[in-house]
Amino acid sequence: MPSRFSALCGMIDFKRPDDTIQKTLLDPQSALSKLDPIWAHVRREAEEIVRREPGLSTFIYSVVLHHDRLENSIVHRVAEQLDHPELSGDLIRKADQSARRDEPDLGNAFRADMIAESRRQHIRGTGACQNTRPT
Repeated sequence: MPSRFSALCGMIDFKRPDDTIQKTLLDPQSALSKLDPIWAHVRREAEEIVRREPGLSTFIYSVVLHHDRLENSIVHRVAEQLDHPELSGDLIRKADQSARRDEPDLGNAFRADMIAESRRQHIRGTGACQNTRPT
């Protein structure tokens, strides 16, 4: 039975041929693009924001570039936003670690949701352009 991620993300090939593993040693950025193209795309966008808007660099590094995986970045941001004396950010991060340990495919669910939202945004944008076109 295909996972939710593979069903929504059939266009991206996440297979790792042997040559990709070899390239990891030589060019980690290229390998990241092949092994996790969504996270590589998010990181490229974050790096571009840092170049264009240096005033945002501390925030972008904290939220995106400091993390080695998409899941860690998302959970870091969610934990910061939900941090409260009665439910600390650390407790949220620990719950996430436990959940991902029990359900290893959870990270792929993050990616599938990002792809689905991106498609929805594209459709909304296309519709908005069509609706505002002069007749």
